[in-house]
Amino acid sequence: MKKRLQAVISIIIILIFIAIVLLMWHQASEQKSIRITKPHVATMTVKTQSHDNTINALGHIESVNGITIKSNVAGPITKINVTSGEYVTKGQTLIEINPDALKANLAYYQAQTQLDKLNLTRYQSLYKQAATSKAELDTAQATYQKDLAEEKLIQSELNDAIIHAPFSGNVGIISAKVGQYVSAGDDLLSLQTFDPVYVDFSIPSKYQAALQLKQKVELAIDAYPDKIFTGYVSAINNQINPDSNSILVRANFSNKDKELLPGDLANINLVTKEQKNLVIVPSQAVVYDGTKTYVYKIVDDKAYEQPVTLGNQVGDNEVILTNGIHLKDIIVIAGTNKLRNGINVSI
Repeated sequence: MKKRLQAVISIIIILIFIAIVLLMWHQASEQKSIRITKPHVATMTVKTQSHDNTINALGHIESVNGITIKSNVAGPITKINVTSGEYVTKGQTLIEINPDALKANLAYYQAQTQLDKLNLTRYQSLYKQAATSKAELDTAQATYQKDLAEEKLIQSELNDAIIHAPFSGNVGIISAKVGQYVSAGDDLLSLQTFDPVYVDFSIPSKYQAALQLKQKVELAIDAYPDKIFTGYVSAINNQINPDSNSILVRANFSNKDKELLPGDLANINLVTKEQKNLVIVPSQAVVYDGTKTYVYKIVDDKAYEQPVTLGNQVGDNEVILTNGIHLKDIIVIAGTNKLRNGINVSI
């Protein structure tokens, strides 16, 4: 009797153990079923945004007025009237190259010309009175014209020896020194204006029809990686470069803060078309099924196939949807490979 009781108890314990194991297995199966039927996805709420069609190019920044002033005469530098980086006005004296001898010659010929003019006036009066010959009047006239031409020649040489600013701007770093001998054609200093500046760049000729004056142009440089400078197309070349099959375009930019320095390499985006109120989504949100394209729209935590019409690609990772989706729709942008129509999802 006692042995029978022990056997019954053992059987009951075994049955209880089996029941516990089966219950745990059932719960685990339900949890696994939940995980399978409710995949995790990432979503976005649809909103409109703007997008510009652009053409990319490279170009160097140039001053509208920017030159390297060279010596037009040979001789020692006797005076430098400006300092490196100084702002100068048009006509201001910059550098003098031994002008003293020319000044003396100019003074001599100015006096000689004045005397020649008095003599010419006197001979003209005498000729009217028949008191001198036509030959003597012609000699006085020729002497006056010769000395006047010599005066103008020396004045021109003096202008070359005393160098003035041809326009207002900023002087670059001056490496020339007083006493230094320079030859005609030697560089003396750089003079640049900073506002405005321009960039010349070339684009393929196939975009010629998209070009217009006053089009928006965006510029970026390495010195200011987080800043975009905005300008406009100011000129379009009147011929195609046959070697590169490209057309040259010029864009002007305001530069009041002097952040754009002449000579710097610039990245250019020419905006050929500005588009607004577009629906742009990540490319991975779009599912391709044969000839069909659709996205998964979330309604009440369920994913439904929503057919869409695709527009142009935007960059490498986005695409424009032209039909099928509306503002504030919630769509899946990651995890579409785990979905089917009408499935419950965990967002």
